[in-house]
Amino acid sequence: MTTDAPKYVNPFLDWGFKTIFGSEDSKDILISFLNEVFAGEQVVRDLTYGPQEHAKDHAEKRKVVFDLFCTTDKGEHIIVEMQNAKQAAFRDRSLYYMAHAVASQGRPGPEWHYNLKAVYGIFLLNFRLVEDPSRVGKVRTDVVLAEADTGLVFNPKFRQIFIEFPNFVLTEEECKTDFDRWIYILKNMSNLRSLPFESESVVFSRLARKAEMANMSPEQQRSYFQEVKEWRDYYSALDYALREERAKSVARGRAEGHAEGHAEGHAKGRAEGHAEGLALGHAKGRAEGHAEGRAEGRALGQAEGRAAGRREAVADLVAGGISLELAWQCFPDIPKDEIAAIFAKHKPQ
Repeated sequence: MTTDAPKYVNPFLDWGFKTIFGSEDSKDILISFLNEVFAGEQVVRDLTYGPQEHAKDHAEKRKVVFDLFCTTDKGEHIIVEMQNAKQAAFRDRSLYYMAHAVASQGRPGPEWHYNLKAVYGIFLLNFRLVEDPSRVGKVRTDVVLAEADTGLVFNPKFRQIFIEFPNFVLTEEECKTDFDRWIYILKNMSNLRSLPFESESVVFSRLARKAEMANMSPEQQRSYFQEVKEWRDYYSALDYALREERAKSVARGRAEGHAEGHAEGHAKGRAEGHAEGLALGHAKGRAEGHAEGRAEGRALGQAEGRAAGRREAVADLVAGGISLELAWQCFPDIPKDEIAAIFAKHKPQ
């Protein structure tokens, strides 16, 4: 190993997790961890490792593969799962695994009377079940079968315990219980150069020796680093896919935004142009109407003025002694009845 290689295995990888917890010579380490999880409720004194792969009941069903499936000295079943990456429908998957462990206890024949043993599921998660800032610091979530109105446990034989490592924010100095120390070690193990708390409990010394790379054979180290490589390749491919999808989403958003902006700008421009056109047309119409009115008024005034002047001329000629017939002949554009009225009004007496 090179000097910059990790000193301890990564417990979030399958090989590292099973090295720490999954063999007969590490049973005491697993029992110690479980007793901290169940602290104040029960004590696990011994356990046996069961098969990790459970057969399907029917050809159509998927097989169930547990990270660890154990049976305690009381006959109760414990599923321990380490999940490194977030998974779609993980809650449903955990429920399915639990239900399988319950249903598999069934026996054919009338002698079996549904006397079930308790099933516990402990799910160690390197991700958050819910992305909610208010849940930071909430490391553990316990799920039980309980009455909806009172919250009282209805059946104690089904229990899920979710431990979210990203929500654990305590420093080494702030860890006061062995449960805190366990979570701190597991979360930080692959980055530590020495394991803390060895003086607190002999089990942490055992854990350090079990997890140390130097204590593994060359073949074990090759197996471990092969899984590390596969995980990094998977993560890189996933990260690349996410970046590509993000870039496509940005491009789509930009194109849609451009199209929407163009449409909105075009509509707004048409509306503004229409309004401006109406205003300009109205102003121009007023100006043209004003000019036409002035011209028409001027022409009408001139015509009326000329007509009035000619009527005044008729009156002057009548007063000078012109006959009615001669006035008709001289002013044919003035109606005869108007000339007659002028003659009657202005003829000499």
